[in-house]
Amino acid sequence: MKKVFNKLFIIFIIMIISIVSFVVPVMATEETGNTPEVVENTTPPSPPAENTTPPKNTTPEKPAEENSTSSKNTTKENKVSENTTKPTNVTKSSDCFLKSLKVGEGTLSPVFSKDCISYKVKFPSNYDFSSLKEIKIEAQANDSKATVTGTGIRSVNGEGTTNLAITVKAENGQEKIYTITIEKPKKLSISDLKLSSLNIDKKNANGILSSLEFTPAFNENTVEYTADVGSDITSVVIYAKAVSGIDVEIEGASEDGTYDLSGGTNTIYITLTSDKDDTLVTNYKLTINKPETAEDGITEGEAKTEKKEFKIMPIVIGIVAVLAFVLIVLMAINHKQKKENGDYDDDDEDYEEDTEDEKDVKTKKKKSKDNGKRFAK
Repeated sequence: MKKVFNKLFIIFIIMIISIVSFVVPVMATEETGNTPEVVENTTPPSPPAENTTPPKNTTPEKPAEENSTSSKNTTKENKVSENTTKPTNVTKSSDCFLKSLKVGEGTLSPVFSKDCISYKVKFPSNYDFSSLKEIKIEAQANDSKATVTGTGIRSVNGEGTTNLAITVKAENGQEKIYTITIEKPKKLSISDLKLSSLNIDKKNANGILSSLEFTPAFNENTVEYTADVGSDITSVVIYAKAVSGIDVEIEGASEDGTYDLSGGTNTIYITLTSDKDDTLVTNYKLTINKPETAEDGITEGEAKTEKKEFKIMPIVIGIVAVLAFVLIVLMAINHKQKKENGDYDDDDEDYEEDTEDEKDVKTKKKKSKDNGKRFAK
């Protein structure tokens, strides 16, 4: 019995040693990450040559498998994370358009369209800009997830241009800016009534236009100009422009600025008036000289012929008057001779009777005047 117990005790000790010799190297390898050389030293039953080969083939494979497994797991996790991120980006809307845009005063020009981002506000011709200090802007995004800024009550500059921006930001952060421009005219004074440009074309009898040079050169502060044209020029076309808010009128010209020239000095006035205050008026003066021998398209030869005819007419009239006077004198002499000789015809008797009747009428008138004087006394 004692022998059996000793044998069992020895077997138990050998088993413990075997287990310890196997477990300890494995644990040390996992903790330190050392190469299988530790395993080679701790395996006595196997020959050294045979022990070095298996550990190299077997033991390193475990960490490799573990590393590959871990890398595969991390790759899968990254792929999963990428797959979960991409769908969230795709679902975000990029719509940054407006659905509607309105202003509280005036009207937008052009008419609103989501693709158009620039607008001007048009006002009636009789609008009182002095009351325009602020304006209400209403806008709605095309996408409910987009945000709109720049709406509500916005301030307007006292004079000149005001630019108002309305920004639409899409769900994904993309932005679009719509702009509204308001032109508030400046209150004009007499010093503001100036031409911004002045050009003149001359037109000949054939209707051909060419540029007309005048002196001095145009300057908005110079109000008087002079030009000379040839006898073949029938008219000029005047192009005069002023800044917004000023009405320009060329006196004596047609709507397109055509002014018909006459021979001699042609004085043309260009009148500037404020469209808000008709008491503000200023004038530019343009003097165009044209030879008098060529009026209204008449050639010099025709003009000389008319002058000759004009000089001859008084001579002709004088001759006719002298002949008429001589004729009357001769008739009177003839009548006197007939009267003295007593040679009358029927016409002469009628004439004589008419003469005596006229004498009687004159005598009666004279007597009536004398009677009147007596009664008055």
